[in-house]
Amino acid sequence: MSIDPGSSEPGTAAATETAPGEAPAPAGSTAPTDRPRCFVVSPIGDYGSEIRGHMDTVFHCIIEPALGDRYDVVRGDHVARPGRITDQFIEDILRNDLIVCVLTGNNPNVYYELAIAESAARPIIVLRHRGDNVPFDVKDIRYVEYDLDPRRIYEEEYVKIVRRAERSLAQETAADRKVPFAPSLTPLGEERLNFRSAERYDDLSPEVRGVLEDAEERFYFCGISLSGWIGNEGFQSLLEERAEAGVDCRVILMDAANAALGQMLRIESQLDGVKDGIRFSADKLGELTRPSRRLRVRKVARGIVYQQMAMSEKTMIWTPHLFSAQTGQSPALRVDIGAEGSRGGGLEPLHRAMRSEFEELWSQNES
Repeated sequence: MSIDPGSSEPGTAAATETAPGEAPAPAGSTAPTDRPRCFVVSPIGDYGSEIRGHMDTVFHCIIEPALGDRYDVVRGDHVARPGRITDQFIEDILRNDLIVCVLTGNNPNVYYELAIAESAARPIIVLRHRGDNVPFDVKDIRYVEYDLDPRRIYEEEYVKIVRRAERSLAQETAADRKVPFAPSLTPLGEERLNFRSAERYDDLSPEVRGVLEDAEERFYFCGISLSGWIGNEGFQSLLEERAEAGVDCRVILMDAANAALGQMLRIESQLDGVKDGIRFSADKLGELTRPSRRLRVRKVARGIVYQQMAMSEKTMIWTPHLFSAQTGQSPALRVDIGAEGSRGGGLEPLHRAMRSEFEELWSQNES
Protein backbone atom coordinates (compact mmCIF):
# COMPACT_ATOMS: atom_id res chain seq x y z
CA MET A 1 0.00 0.00 0.00
CA SER A 2 1.81 3.09 -1.20
CA ILE A 3 1.32 6.64 0.04
CA ASP A 4 0.89 9.22 -2.66
CA PRO A 5 3.03 12.36 -2.45
CA GLY A 6 -0.08 14.49 -2.13
CA SER A 7 -1.62 12.35 0.61
CA SER A 8 -1.72 13.51 4.20
CA GLU A 9 -1.58 9.90 5.46
CA PRO A 10 1.84 9.08 6.88
CA GLY A 11 3.79 6.14 5.51
CA THR A 12 4.82 3.89 8.37
CA ALA A 13 6.06 0.35 8.47
CA ALA A 14 8.82 -1.93 9.53
CA ALA A 15 12.57 -1.37 9.53
CA THR A 16 15.81 -3.11 8.64
CA GLU A 17 19.57 -2.81 8.09
CA THR A 18 22.10 -3.85 5.56
CA ALA A 19 25.82 -4.48 5.67
CA PRO A 20 27.96 -1.36 5.55
CA GLY A 21 30.10 -0.54 2.56
CA GLU A 22 33.81 -0.27 2.76
CA ALA A 23 34.09 3.28 1.52
CA PRO A 24 35.03 6.08 3.91
CA ALA A 25 32.17 7.28 6.08
CA PRO A 26 30.69 10.50 4.71
CA ALA A 27 31.14 13.80 6.44
CA GLY A 28 28.29 14.15 8.87
CA SER A 29 29.05 10.88 10.62
CA THR A 30 29.46 12.45 14.04
CA ALA A 31 29.84 11.29 17.61
CA PRO A 32 26.59 10.45 19.45
CA THR A 33 24.72 13.32 21.04
CA ASP A 34 21.82 13.55 23.47
CA ARG A 35 19.35 13.80 20.58
CA PRO A 36 17.25 10.78 19.57
CA ARG A 37 18.83 8.59 16.89
CA CYS A 38 17.42 7.46 13.58
CA PHE A 39 19.03 4.42 11.98
CA VAL A 40 18.74 3.97 8.22
CA VAL A 41 18.54 0.45 6.81
CA SER A 42 19.20 0.30 3.09
CA PRO A 43 21.30 -1.35 0.41
CA ILE A 44 24.69 0.32 0.30
CA GLY A 45 26.82 -1.26 -2.40
CA ASP A 46 30.43 -0.65 -3.31
CA TYR A 47 31.80 2.85 -3.31
CA GLY A 48 31.15 4.44 -6.73
CA SER A 49 28.50 1.89 -7.73
CA GLU A 50 25.09 2.84 -9.10
CA ILE A 51 23.22 1.56 -6.04
CA ARG A 52 25.57 3.51 -3.74
CA GLY A 53 24.90 6.71 -5.69
CA HIS A 54 21.16 6.08 -5.56
CA MET A 55 21.17 5.43 -1.81
CA ASP A 56 23.39 8.43 -1.09
CA THR A 57 20.87 10.62 -2.92
CA VAL A 58 17.95 9.12 -0.97
CA PHE A 59 19.84 9.66 2.27
CA HIS A 60 21.03 13.21 1.64
CA CYS A 61 18.04 14.52 -0.34
CA ILE A 62 15.08 12.82 1.40
CA ILE A 63 15.82 11.16 4.73
CA GLU A 64 18.33 13.56 6.26
CA PRO A 65 16.42 16.76 5.35
CA ALA A 66 13.19 15.24 6.67
CA LEU A 67 14.55 14.06 10.00
CA GLY A 68 17.88 15.76 10.64
CA ASP A 69 16.37 18.64 12.59
CA ARG A 70 15.12 16.20 15.27
CA TYR A 71 17.39 13.16 15.04
CA ASP A 72 20.99 12.15 14.61
CA VAL A 73 20.46 10.28 11.34
CA VAL A 74 22.99 7.56 10.56
CA ARG A 75 23.32 4.76 8.04
CA GLY A 76 25.14 1.52 8.73
CA ASP A 77 28.25 2.50 6.81
CA HIS A 78 28.50 5.74 8.81
CA VAL A 79 29.22 3.84 12.02
CA ALA A 80 32.76 2.66 12.62
CA ARG A 81 33.27 0.56 15.72
CA PRO A 82 34.89 -2.79 16.51
CA GLY A 83 32.86 -5.99 16.74
CA ARG A 84 30.73 -8.21 14.56
CA ILE A 85 28.78 -6.26 11.95
CA THR A 86 25.62 -8.37 12.33
CA ASP A 87 25.57 -7.87 16.09
CA GLN A 88 26.01 -4.12 15.64
CA PHE A 89 23.15 -3.87 13.17
CA ILE A 90 20.80 -5.82 15.42
CA GLU A 91 21.77 -3.64 18.38
CA ASP A 92 21.14 -0.51 16.28
CA ILE A 93 17.72 -1.80 15.23
CA LEU A 94 16.74 -2.60 18.79
CA ARG A 95 18.12 0.52 20.47
CA ASN A 96 17.64 3.43 18.04
CA ASP A 97 14.60 5.65 18.42
CA LEU A 98 13.45 5.47 14.81
CA ILE A 99 14.22 3.13 11.91
CA VAL A 100 14.00 4.15 8.26
CA CYS A 101 14.07 1.19 5.90
CA VAL A 102 14.66 1.49 2.14
CA LEU A 103 13.41 -1.57 0.23
CA THR A 104 14.68 -0.36 -3.13
CA GLY A 105 16.65 -3.05 -4.92
CA ASN A 106 15.07 -5.96 -2.99
CA ASN A 107 18.26 -6.53 -1.03
CA PRO A 108 17.91 -9.73 1.09
CA ASN A 109 19.83 -8.22 4.01
CA VAL A 110 17.35 -5.38 4.14
CA TYR A 111 14.38 -7.75 4.27
CA TYR A 112 16.10 -9.78 6.97
CA GLU A 113 16.62 -6.68 9.07
CA LEU A 114 13.08 -5.52 8.34
CA ALA A 115 11.85 -8.75 9.92
CA ILE A 116 14.01 -8.08 12.99
CA ALA A 117 12.62 -4.56 13.29
CA GLU A 118 9.03 -5.75 12.97
CA SER A 119 9.66 -8.47 15.55
CA ALA A 120 11.00 -5.78 17.87
CA ALA A 121 7.94 -3.54 17.26
CA ARG A 122 10.24 -0.65 16.39
CA PRO A 123 8.83 2.64 15.02
CA ILE A 124 9.53 2.36 11.29
CA ILE A 125 9.22 4.37 8.11
CA VAL A 126 9.62 2.34 4.90
CA LEU A 127 10.65 3.82 1.53
CA ARG A 128 10.47 2.11 -1.85
CA HIS A 129 11.45 3.35 -5.30
CA ARG A 130 8.44 3.89 -7.54
CA GLY A 131 7.88 0.96 -9.88
CA ASP A 132 9.95 -1.61 -7.99
CA ASN A 133 8.35 -4.99 -7.53
CA VAL A 134 8.21 -6.26 -3.96
CA PRO A 135 7.69 -9.81 -2.67
CA PHE A 136 4.10 -10.79 -1.98
CA ASP A 137 4.42 -10.98 1.80
CA VAL A 138 5.44 -7.33 2.22
CA LYS A 139 2.96 -5.79 -0.22
CA ASP A 140 0.63 -4.91 2.64
CA ILE A 141 3.26 -2.85 4.47
CA ARG A 142 2.56 0.87 4.25
CA TYR A 143 5.42 2.66 2.59
CA VAL A 144 6.49 5.96 1.07
CA GLU A 145 6.95 5.53 -2.67
CA TYR A 146 9.55 7.91 -4.09
CA ASP A 147 11.49 8.64 -7.26
CA LEU A 148 14.49 10.83 -7.94
CA ASP A 149 12.77 13.25 -10.29
CA PRO A 150 14.76 16.51 -9.86
CA ARG A 151 11.66 18.68 -9.59
CA ARG A 152 10.16 16.57 -6.78
CA ILE A 153 13.48 16.41 -4.99
CA TYR A 154 13.90 20.19 -5.31
CA GLU A 155 10.36 20.84 -4.01
CA GLU A 156 10.97 18.37 -1.15
CA GLU A 157 7.77 16.43 -1.80
CA TYR A 158 9.15 13.26 -0.25
CA VAL A 159 10.81 15.14 2.58
CA LYS A 160 7.39 16.40 3.59
CA ILE A 161 5.83 12.92 3.44
CA VAL A 162 8.59 11.37 5.56
CA ARG A 163 8.29 14.21 8.05
CA ARG A 164 4.53 13.61 8.37
CA ALA A 165 5.16 9.92 8.87
CA GLU A 166 7.63 10.61 11.65
CA ARG A 167 5.23 13.00 13.38
CA SER A 168 2.53 10.36 13.31
CA LEU A 169 4.86 7.79 14.83
CA ALA A 170 6.02 10.27 17.47
CA GLN A 171 2.48 10.41 18.84
CA GLU A 172 2.56 6.71 19.68
CA THR A 173 3.64 5.49 23.08
CA ALA A 174 5.69 2.37 23.73
CA ALA A 175 2.48 0.62 24.78
CA ASP A 176 0.94 1.37 21.37
CA ARG A 177 3.65 -0.49 19.48
CA LYS A 178 2.91 -4.11 18.70
CA VAL A 179 4.55 -6.84 16.65
CA PRO A 180 2.52 -6.32 13.46
CA PHE A 181 2.21 -9.99 12.47
CA ALA A 182 1.46 -11.19 16.04
CA PRO A 183 0.32 -8.40 18.40
CA SER A 184 0.18 -10.75 21.38
CA LEU A 185 3.94 -11.46 21.24
CA THR A 186 6.44 -9.74 23.51
CA PRO A 187 8.61 -7.60 21.20
CA LEU A 188 12.13 -8.84 20.51
CA GLY A 189 14.70 -7.09 22.67
CA GLU A 190 12.24 -5.88 25.28
CA GLU A 191 13.91 -5.51 28.62
CA ARG A 192 13.91 -8.72 30.56
CA LEU A 193 11.73 -8.45 33.61
CA ASN A 194 13.48 -8.85 36.92
CA PHE A 195 10.53 -10.06 38.94
CA ARG A 196 8.46 -13.18 39.39
CA SER A 197 4.92 -13.36 40.68
CA ALA A 198 3.04 -16.12 42.46
CA GLU A 199 -0.64 -16.57 43.21
CA ARG A 200 0.16 -17.42 46.83
CA TYR A 201 2.83 -16.21 49.22
CA ASP A 202 3.20 -19.83 50.33
CA ASP A 203 4.75 -20.54 46.92
CA LEU A 204 7.53 -17.98 47.43
CA SER A 205 8.00 -18.09 51.19
CA PRO A 206 10.53 -20.99 51.04
CA GLU A 207 12.86 -18.54 49.27
CA VAL A 208 12.94 -16.09 52.20
CA ARG A 209 15.73 -18.07 53.84
CA GLY A 210 17.83 -17.65 50.67
CA VAL A 211 17.29 -13.88 50.74
CA LEU A 212 18.71 -13.83 54.27
CA GLU A 213 21.60 -16.16 53.39
CA ASP A 214 22.63 -14.01 50.41
CA ALA A 215 22.31 -10.64 52.17
CA GLU A 216 25.64 -8.82 52.45
CA GLU A 217 24.66 -5.33 53.59
CA ARG A 218 21.16 -5.46 55.05
CA PHE A 219 18.17 -7.67 55.69
CA TYR A 220 14.82 -6.04 56.42
CA PHE A 221 11.98 -8.27 57.62
CA CYS A 222 8.47 -7.13 58.47
CA GLY A 223 5.01 -8.49 59.04
CA ILE A 224 2.15 -8.45 61.52
CA SER A 225 3.68 -11.04 63.85
CA LEU A 226 6.13 -13.24 61.86
CA SER A 227 5.56 -15.90 64.52
CA GLY A 228 5.86 -18.73 62.00
CA TRP A 229 9.34 -17.57 61.09
CA ILE A 230 10.58 -16.50 64.49
CA GLY A 231 9.38 -19.78 66.01
CA ASN A 232 11.65 -21.70 63.63
CA GLU A 233 14.95 -22.31 65.42
CA GLY A 234 16.85 -22.74 62.16
CA PHE A 235 15.68 -19.34 60.96
CA GLN A 236 16.52 -17.78 64.33
CA SER A 237 20.06 -19.18 64.15
CA LEU A 238 20.54 -17.95 60.59
CA LEU A 239 19.28 -14.49 61.49
CA GLU A 240 21.73 -14.29 64.38
CA GLU A 241 24.56 -15.68 62.21
CA ARG A 242 24.05 -13.11 59.44
CA ALA A 243 23.88 -10.30 62.00
CA GLU A 244 27.15 -11.46 63.56
CA ALA A 245 28.66 -11.47 60.05
CA GLY A 246 27.97 -7.73 59.82
CA VAL A 247 24.64 -7.69 57.98
CA ASP A 248 22.32 -4.92 59.20
CA CYS A 249 19.34 -7.08 60.25
CA ARG A 250 16.18 -5.24 61.24
CA VAL A 251 12.75 -6.66 62.05
CA ILE A 252 9.51 -4.75 62.55
CA LEU A 253 6.24 -6.17 63.85
CA MET A 254 2.89 -4.67 64.61
CA ASP A 255 2.55 -3.61 68.24
CA ALA A 256 -0.11 -5.69 70.00
CA ALA A 257 -1.45 -2.44 71.45
CA ASN A 258 -1.77 -0.73 68.03
CA ALA A 259 -5.42 0.28 67.69
CA ALA A 260 -5.38 -0.51 63.96
CA LEU A 261 -4.50 -4.17 64.49
CA GLY A 262 -8.08 -5.35 64.98
CA GLN A 263 -9.20 -3.51 61.84
CA MET A 264 -6.66 -5.40 59.74
CA LEU A 265 -8.26 -8.78 60.50
CA ARG A 266 -11.38 -10.03 58.74
CA ILE A 267 -12.14 -12.55 61.49
CA GLU A 268 -12.44 -10.80 64.84
CA SER A 269 -11.89 -13.97 66.83
CA GLN A 270 -8.32 -14.15 65.46
CA LEU A 271 -7.25 -10.98 67.25
CA ASP A 272 -6.18 -12.56 70.53
CA GLY A 273 -4.16 -15.23 68.73
CA VAL A 274 -2.40 -12.61 66.58
CA LYS A 275 -1.52 -10.57 69.67
CA ASP A 276 -0.08 -13.68 71.31
CA GLY A 277 1.98 -14.30 68.17
CA ILE A 278 3.34 -10.76 68.27
CA ARG A 279 4.36 -11.10 71.92
CA PHE A 280 5.96 -14.48 71.25
CA SER A 281 8.00 -13.10 68.32
CA ALA A 282 9.04 -10.01 70.27
CA ASP A 283 10.24 -12.15 73.19
CA LYS A 284 12.21 -14.53 70.95
CA LEU A 285 13.78 -11.70 69.00
CA GLY A 286 14.60 -9.92 72.23
CA GLU A 287 16.71 -12.90 73.22
CA LEU A 288 18.59 -12.73 69.91
CA THR A 289 19.28 -9.01 69.97
CA ARG A 290 21.36 -9.09 73.13
CA PRO A 291 24.55 -10.66 71.73
CA SER A 292 24.55 -8.61 68.53
CA ARG A 293 23.88 -4.94 67.95
CA ARG A 294 23.47 -5.68 64.25
CA LEU A 295 20.13 -7.39 64.91
CA ARG A 296 17.46 -4.92 65.99
CA VAL A 297 13.70 -5.15 66.46
CA ARG A 298 10.95 -2.54 66.70
CA LYS A 299 7.20 -2.80 67.20
CA VAL A 300 4.96 -0.50 65.18
CA ALA A 301 2.76 1.51 67.48
CA ARG A 302 2.61 4.42 65.04
CA GLY A 303 1.60 3.44 61.50
CA ILE A 304 0.60 0.09 60.01
CA VAL A 305 2.61 -2.77 58.52
CA TYR A 306 0.70 -3.30 55.28
CA GLN A 307 2.89 -6.10 53.95
CA GLN A 308 4.98 -9.09 54.86
CA MET A 309 8.39 -8.55 53.34
CA ALA A 310 11.90 -9.97 53.35
CA MET A 311 14.37 -7.62 51.68
CA SER A 312 18.11 -7.55 51.10
CA GLU A 313 20.08 -5.07 48.99
CA LYS A 314 19.58 -7.42 46.04
CA THR A 315 16.23 -9.17 46.50
CA MET A 316 12.76 -8.66 47.88
CA ILE A 317 9.97 -11.15 48.53
CA TRP A 318 6.80 -9.19 49.16
CA THR A 319 3.12 -9.85 49.74
CA PRO A 320 0.43 -7.38 50.80
CA HIS A 321 -1.61 -7.92 53.95
CA LEU A 322 -5.11 -8.33 52.53
CA PHE A 323 -8.31 -8.00 54.49
CA SER A 324 -9.92 -10.72 52.39
CA ALA A 325 -7.24 -13.43 52.60
CA GLN A 326 -4.67 -14.84 54.96
CA THR A 327 -1.04 -13.98 54.24
CA GLY A 328 -0.13 -17.41 52.89
CA GLN A 329 -2.93 -17.20 50.31
CA SER A 330 -2.19 -13.63 49.20
CA PRO A 331 -0.44 -12.93 45.86
CA ALA A 332 3.30 -12.39 46.13
CA LEU A 333 6.26 -11.00 44.18
CA ARG A 334 9.96 -11.70 44.08
CA VAL A 335 12.07 -8.78 42.80
CA ASP A 336 15.78 -9.22 41.99
CA ILE A 337 17.71 -5.98 41.63
CA GLY A 338 20.41 -6.14 38.96
CA ALA A 339 19.36 -9.65 37.96
CA GLU A 340 21.66 -11.24 35.40
CA GLY A 341 20.44 -10.59 31.87
CA SER A 342 17.92 -7.92 32.86
CA ARG A 343 18.23 -4.39 31.52
CA GLY A 344 16.60 -2.73 34.50
CA GLY A 345 13.06 -3.20 33.20
CA GLY A 346 11.09 -4.36 36.19
CA LEU A 347 10.10 -3.49 39.70
CA GLU A 348 13.04 -1.52 41.06
CA PRO A 349 10.58 1.30 41.95
CA LEU A 350 8.62 -1.08 44.17
CA HIS A 351 11.83 -2.27 45.83
CA ARG A 352 12.83 1.35 46.52
CA ALA A 353 9.35 2.27 47.77
CA MET A 354 9.17 -0.69 50.15
CA ARG A 355 12.62 0.05 51.50
CA SER A 356 11.56 3.65 52.09
CA GLU A 357 8.34 2.48 53.78
CA PHE A 358 10.26 0.13 56.06
CA GLU A 359 12.76 2.82 57.04
CA GLU A 360 10.00 5.35 57.69
CA LEU A 361 8.16 2.93 59.99
CA TRP A 362 11.48 2.15 61.66
CA SER A 363 12.17 5.83 62.23
CA GLN A 364 8.67 6.62 63.50
CA ASN A 365 8.76 3.82 66.06
CA GLU A 366 12.04 4.41 67.77
CA SER A 367 11.51 3.61 71.42
